[in-house]
Amino acid sequence: MTTSNKDRLFTLINDMSDEEQQDLIAELEERQSRDMRRHERQSSSVPVDYVAQDHSNKGVIKDISIGGVLLETSEIGGSFSIGEDIILTIQYPNQEKYIKIRGEVVRIEPQRIGVQFKKLS
Repeated sequence: MTTSNKDRLFTLINDMSDEEQQDLIAELEERQSRDMRRHERQSSSVPVDYVAQDHSNKGVIKDISIGGVLLETSEIGGSFSIGEDIILTIQYPNQEKYIKIRGEVVRIEPQRIGVQFKKLS
């Protein structure tokens, strides 16, 4: 980027309100996060039971890929830590069968966590 482009960019950002700057940061971080993913994600709304730190709870898988999920939960982000093990239990639709997936917490947001899969059983 040339100096004049940098100056123009800094001027545009500087003229934004604090809220607009926060929105821009969130958008850029999301774009960077998408670019870093190895597997394409699919939106979903799948109920899931999970066990983490010796307690269980329910959540909803908001998106899923071959490598992991974004899990929405009623628990606040402080309930989890990066690197923490988590076991997800998902029921097959209209069946009595379940799949258990072991994962690791790799991202924490308020009421959502990113889980990278470790092993299927």
